[in-house]
Amino acid sequence: MDTTKDHENCGGCGIKCDPFEICVNSVCKLECGNRKIECDGKCVDTSSDIENCGDCGKVCTAGAHATPSCENSVCKTTCVAGWLDNDGDGNCETCTPSGSESCDGIDNNCDGVCDEGFECCAGRDVESRGCGNCGSQIRRCTSSCTWGVWEECTGQGECTPGATQTQPCGNCGTQTKVCTPSCSWGDWQACTGEGVCTPGATQSCGDCGTQTCTSSCQWEACNDKLADGEFCSFNSDCCSGTCCNCRDLGTHLCKYSSSDCQTTCI
Repeated sequence: MDTTKDHENCGGCGIKCDPFEICVNSVCKLECGNRKIECDGKCVDTSSDIENCGDCGKVCTAGAHATPSCENSVCKTTCVAGWLDNDGDGNCETCTPSGSESCDGIDNNCDGVCDEGFECCAGRDVESRGCGNCGSQIRRCTSSCTWGVWEECTGQGECTPGATQTQPCGNCGTQTKVCTPSCSWGDWQACTGEGVCTPGATQSCGDCGTQTCTSSCQWEACNDKLADGEFCSFNSDCCSGTCCNCRDLGTHLCKYSSSDCQTTCI
Protein backbone atom coordinates (compact mmCIF):
# COMPACT_ATOMS: atom_id res chain seq x y z
CA MET A 1 0.00 0.00 0.00
CA ASP A 2 1.40 3.38 -1.06
CA THR A 3 -0.11 6.02 1.25
CA THR A 4 1.25 8.81 -0.96
CA LYS A 5 -1.35 8.05 -3.65
CA ASP A 6 -3.82 5.51 -2.21
CA HIS A 7 -7.32 7.05 -2.33
CA GLU A 8 -8.49 4.95 0.65
CA ASN A 9 -5.38 5.47 2.75
CA CYS A 10 -4.03 8.90 1.84
CA GLY A 11 -1.22 9.87 4.17
CA GLY A 12 -2.09 7.10 6.63
CA CYS A 13 -4.21 4.00 7.13
CA GLY A 14 -7.94 4.65 6.95
CA ILE A 15 -7.69 8.27 5.77
CA LYS A 16 -10.11 8.31 2.83
CA CYS A 17 -10.32 11.02 0.21
CA ASP A 18 -13.74 12.24 -0.94
CA PRO A 19 -15.22 10.72 -4.13
CA PHE A 20 -14.13 13.68 -6.28
CA GLU A 21 -10.63 13.84 -4.81
CA ILE A 22 -7.36 12.10 -5.59
CA CYS A 23 -4.40 11.38 -3.33
CA VAL A 24 -1.30 13.32 -4.35
CA ASN A 25 1.83 13.12 -2.19
CA SER A 26 -0.24 11.94 0.79
CA VAL A 27 -2.72 14.84 0.46
CA CYS A 28 -6.33 14.64 -0.76
CA LYS A 29 -6.94 17.08 -3.59
CA LEU A 30 -9.77 17.80 -5.98
CA GLU A 31 -9.55 15.90 -9.24
CA CYS A 32 -9.95 18.72 -11.74
CA GLY A 33 -10.20 17.73 -15.38
CA ASN A 34 -10.51 19.67 -18.64
CA ARG A 35 -7.35 21.74 -18.04
CA LYS A 36 -8.66 22.99 -14.68
CA ILE A 37 -6.63 23.13 -11.49
CA GLU A 38 -7.55 23.43 -7.83
CA CYS A 39 -7.46 26.94 -6.40
CA ASP A 40 -8.65 27.50 -2.84
CA GLY A 41 -10.77 24.35 -2.87
CA LYS A 42 -12.36 24.97 -6.28
CA CYS A 43 -11.60 23.75 -9.77
CA VAL A 44 -10.90 26.73 -12.02
CA ASP A 45 -9.84 27.29 -15.62
CA THR A 46 -6.77 29.49 -15.27
CA SER A 47 -6.85 30.25 -18.99
CA SER A 48 -9.98 32.41 -18.59
CA ASP A 49 -10.67 33.03 -14.87
CA ILE A 50 -9.95 36.69 -14.03
CA GLU A 51 -9.51 35.75 -10.33
CA ASN A 52 -6.91 33.07 -11.18
CA CYS A 53 -5.45 34.01 -14.53
CA GLY A 54 -2.52 31.76 -15.41
CA ASP A 55 -2.11 30.70 -11.80
CA CYS A 56 -4.02 30.56 -8.52
CA GLY A 57 -4.58 33.99 -6.97
CA LYS A 58 -3.44 36.04 -9.97
CA VAL A 59 -6.25 38.60 -10.30
CA CYS A 60 -6.83 40.64 -13.45
CA THR A 61 -7.59 44.34 -12.90
CA ALA A 62 -8.35 47.27 -15.20
CA GLY A 63 -7.88 51.01 -15.09
CA ALA A 64 -10.28 53.86 -15.78
CA HIS A 65 -12.99 53.29 -18.38
CA ALA A 66 -11.81 49.70 -18.93
CA THR A 67 -12.88 46.15 -18.07
CA PRO A 68 -10.51 43.24 -17.27
CA SER A 69 -10.42 39.85 -18.96
CA CYS A 70 -8.27 36.70 -18.96
CA GLU A 71 -7.39 35.31 -22.38
CA ASN A 72 -5.15 32.26 -22.74
CA SER A 73 -3.91 32.75 -19.17
CA VAL A 74 -2.92 36.39 -19.83
CA CYS A 75 -4.65 39.40 -18.22
CA LYS A 76 -5.96 42.00 -20.69
CA THR A 77 -8.05 45.16 -20.53
CA THR A 78 -10.73 46.37 -22.91
CA CYS A 79 -11.81 50.00 -23.13
CA VAL A 80 -15.51 50.67 -22.72
CA ALA A 81 -17.25 52.07 -25.76
CA GLY A 82 -16.19 55.63 -26.55
CA TRP A 83 -12.77 55.47 -24.86
CA LEU A 84 -9.23 54.73 -26.03
CA ASP A 85 -6.01 53.67 -24.28
CA ASN A 86 -3.41 55.56 -26.27
CA ASP A 87 -0.37 54.73 -24.12
CA GLY A 88 -1.19 51.09 -23.33
CA ASP A 89 -1.09 51.53 -19.55
CA GLY A 90 -4.49 49.92 -18.99
CA ASN A 91 -6.24 53.26 -18.42
CA CYS A 92 -8.58 54.34 -21.20
CA GLU A 93 -8.10 58.05 -20.84
CA THR A 94 -9.09 59.37 -24.28
CA CYS A 95 -12.74 59.97 -25.07
CA THR A 96 -13.74 59.67 -28.74
CA PRO A 97 -16.79 61.80 -29.65
CA SER A 98 -19.44 59.91 -31.56
CA GLY A 99 -22.12 62.53 -32.01
CA SER A 100 -25.04 63.68 -29.90
CA GLU A 101 -26.01 61.96 -26.67
CA SER A 102 -28.20 58.87 -26.86
CA CYS A 103 -29.27 56.25 -24.31
CA ASP A 104 -26.40 53.79 -24.72
CA GLY A 105 -24.26 54.03 -21.56
CA ILE A 106 -21.62 56.11 -23.41
CA ASP A 107 -20.52 59.72 -23.09
CA ASN A 108 -21.11 60.35 -26.78
CA ASN A 109 -20.02 64.00 -26.85
CA CYS A 110 -17.15 63.54 -24.37
CA ASP A 111 -18.31 66.22 -21.98
CA GLY A 112 -17.90 64.00 -18.96
CA VAL A 113 -21.60 63.15 -18.59
CA CYS A 114 -23.02 59.80 -19.70
CA ASP A 115 -26.46 59.71 -21.31
CA GLU A 116 -27.19 63.30 -20.35
CA GLY A 117 -30.81 64.33 -20.82
CA PHE A 118 -32.02 60.97 -19.51
CA GLU A 119 -32.74 59.83 -15.94
CA CYS A 120 -29.50 57.91 -15.61
CA CYS A 121 -26.61 56.29 -17.51
CA ALA A 122 -27.76 52.94 -18.91
CA GLY A 123 -26.23 49.93 -17.13
CA ARG A 124 -23.72 52.05 -15.22
CA ASP A 125 -25.47 54.21 -12.62
CA VAL A 126 -26.38 52.71 -9.25
CA GLU A 127 -28.15 54.48 -6.37
CA SER A 128 -28.44 53.34 -2.75
CA ARG A 129 -30.50 54.39 0.24
CA GLY A 130 -31.11 53.34 3.80
CA CYS A 131 -33.99 51.01 4.60
CA GLY A 132 -35.36 49.36 7.74
CA ASN A 133 -33.08 49.28 10.76
CA CYS A 134 -29.41 49.48 9.77
CA GLY A 135 -30.15 48.22 6.24
CA SER A 136 -29.66 49.51 2.71
CA GLN A 137 -30.98 48.82 -0.77
CA ILE A 138 -29.95 49.75 -4.30
CA ARG A 139 -31.52 50.36 -7.68
CA ARG A 140 -29.83 50.24 -11.08
CA CYS A 141 -30.22 52.20 -14.28
CA THR A 142 -31.96 50.11 -16.92
CA SER A 143 -31.09 49.84 -20.62
CA SER A 144 -33.76 52.43 -21.31
CA CYS A 145 -31.98 54.99 -19.08
CA THR A 146 -34.68 54.89 -16.39
CA TRP A 147 -34.28 53.81 -12.79
CA GLY A 148 -35.26 50.24 -11.99
CA VAL A 149 -37.08 49.15 -8.85
CA TRP A 150 -35.39 49.20 -5.46
CA GLU A 151 -33.89 45.81 -4.69
CA GLU A 152 -34.52 43.90 -1.47
CA CYS A 153 -33.36 45.57 1.73
CA THR A 154 -30.09 44.13 3.02
CA GLY A 155 -29.22 44.37 6.72
CA GLN A 156 -25.77 45.68 7.63
CA GLY A 157 -25.72 45.21 11.41
CA GLU A 158 -25.10 42.32 13.78
CA CYS A 159 -28.72 41.99 14.90
CA THR A 160 -32.24 43.40 14.81
CA PRO A 161 -32.83 46.28 17.27
CA GLY A 162 -34.67 45.04 20.36
CA ALA A 163 -33.58 41.41 19.92
CA THR A 164 -32.19 39.73 23.05
CA GLN A 165 -29.70 37.02 23.98
CA THR A 166 -29.47 35.27 27.35
CA GLN A 167 -26.87 33.10 29.07
CA PRO A 168 -26.55 31.33 32.46
CA CYS A 169 -24.72 33.14 35.27
CA GLY A 170 -24.10 32.46 38.94
CA ASN A 171 -26.28 29.91 40.73
CA CYS A 172 -29.68 29.59 39.03
CA GLY A 173 -29.29 33.00 37.38
CA THR A 174 -29.36 34.46 33.86
CA GLN A 175 -28.19 37.66 32.22
CA THR A 176 -29.37 39.37 29.06
CA LYS A 177 -27.99 41.64 26.36
CA VAL A 178 -30.11 43.67 23.96
CA CYS A 179 -29.50 44.71 20.35
CA THR A 180 -29.18 48.50 20.16
CA PRO A 181 -30.85 50.82 17.61
CA SER A 182 -27.53 50.79 15.71
CA CYS A 183 -27.87 47.01 15.17
CA SER A 184 -25.01 46.01 17.47
CA TRP A 185 -25.13 43.99 20.71
CA GLY A 186 -25.09 45.94 23.97
CA ASP A 187 -23.23 44.83 27.11
CA TRP A 188 -24.38 41.89 29.24
CA GLN A 189 -26.74 43.16 31.94
CA ALA A 190 -26.42 42.29 35.64
CA CYS A 191 -26.98 38.67 36.60
CA THR A 192 -30.56 38.02 37.79
CA GLY A 193 -31.28 35.07 40.07
CA GLU A 194 -34.18 32.83 39.18
CA GLY A 195 -34.33 30.89 42.51
CA VAL A 196 -35.20 31.88 46.09
CA CYS A 197 -31.93 30.98 47.81
CA THR A 198 -28.25 30.18 47.28
CA PRO A 199 -27.45 26.45 46.94
CA GLY A 200 -26.00 25.02 50.19
CA ALA A 201 -27.38 27.79 52.43
CA THR A 202 -29.35 26.77 55.57
CA GLN A 203 -31.98 28.51 57.70
CA SER A 204 -34.16 27.82 60.73
CA CYS A 205 -37.72 26.68 60.20
CA GLY A 206 -40.66 25.47 62.37
CA ASP A 207 -39.99 24.43 65.99
CA CYS A 208 -36.23 23.99 66.23
CA GLY A 209 -35.92 22.76 62.62
CA THR A 210 -33.63 23.67 59.72
CA GLN A 211 -33.81 23.48 55.95
CA THR A 212 -31.16 23.56 53.22
CA CYS A 213 -31.18 25.26 49.80
CA THR A 214 -31.01 22.76 46.93
CA SER A 215 -28.89 22.98 43.78
CA SER A 216 -31.97 24.35 41.97
CA CYS A 217 -32.06 27.34 44.35
CA GLN A 218 -35.19 26.21 46.21
CA TRP A 219 -35.62 25.50 49.97
CA GLU A 220 -36.05 21.82 50.80
CA ALA A 221 -38.74 20.65 53.27
CA CYS A 222 -38.27 21.62 56.92
CA ASN A 223 -36.84 18.80 59.09
CA ASP A 224 -38.74 19.70 62.34
CA LYS A 225 -40.50 16.33 62.87
CA LEU A 226 -41.76 14.86 66.18
CA ALA A 227 -40.30 11.37 66.20
CA ASP A 228 -37.90 9.39 68.37
CA GLY A 229 -34.55 11.16 68.36
CA GLU A 230 -35.87 14.30 66.62
CA PHE A 231 -36.88 17.78 67.69
CA CYS A 232 -39.86 18.72 69.91
CA SER A 233 -41.23 21.83 71.61
CA PHE A 234 -40.18 22.93 75.11
CA ASN A 235 -41.84 24.44 78.17
CA SER A 236 -40.93 27.37 80.40
CA ASP A 237 -38.69 25.18 82.55
CA CYS A 238 -36.30 24.59 79.64
CA CYS A 239 -33.12 26.51 79.16
CA SER A 240 -33.82 29.62 77.10
CA GLY A 241 -33.56 29.07 73.36
CA THR A 242 -32.75 25.39 73.69
CA CYS A 243 -34.61 22.58 71.94
CA CYS A 244 -34.95 19.20 73.54
CA ASN A 245 -34.48 15.76 72.05
CA CYS A 246 -37.57 13.99 73.39
CA ARG A 247 -38.44 10.36 73.48
CA ASP A 248 -41.71 10.80 75.40
CA LEU A 249 -44.10 11.59 72.56
CA GLY A 250 -47.04 11.83 74.93
CA THR A 251 -46.37 15.33 76.22
CA HIS A 252 -43.61 16.60 73.93
CA LEU A 253 -42.30 18.56 76.90
CA CYS A 254 -39.00 18.51 78.74
CA LYS A 255 -37.36 20.20 81.69
CA TYR A 256 -33.82 21.19 82.56
CA SER A 257 -31.79 21.46 85.69
CA SER A 258 -30.83 25.07 86.17
CA SER A 259 -27.30 23.98 87.02
CA ASP A 260 -26.33 21.86 84.06
CA CYS A 261 -29.27 22.01 81.60
CA GLN A 262 -29.45 18.21 81.26
CA THR A 263 -32.48 17.07 79.31
CA THR A 264 -35.16 14.81 80.82
CA CYS A 265 -38.57 14.28 79.29
CA ILE A 266 -41.77 14.38 81.37
